[in-house]
Amino acid sequence: MTAELQRLDSRYQQFRRLKAGSGRTTGYRMTTDADLAALRAAGDVLWENRRYGSVYVVDAHGLRRQLHDGIPVVHLGQVQAVDAVRNAFPHVR
Repeated sequence: MTAELQRLDSRYQQFRRLKAGSGRTTGYRMTTDADLAALRAAGDVLWENRRYGSVYVVDAHGLRRQLHDGIPVVHLGQVQAVDAVRNAFPHVR
């Protein structure tokens, strides 16, 4: 879906989540557990989930930056995650 949107309009870009852990790094902004703890303390974590021994995070700062540069496409599989992002950015569709 995102690739087709990009083909139609280059402003569409997949949002790259933060990831702390091992495994695949392509498509993620790699970080550390300590950095994620600081983001949580600052209230910057909109959604996080744990899978495959890693932590995946949608962060407000990263999403805000990408909104400034284009149209981020955020891939989320949980309704609660969609609600968390929508609540954090109510002016964005």
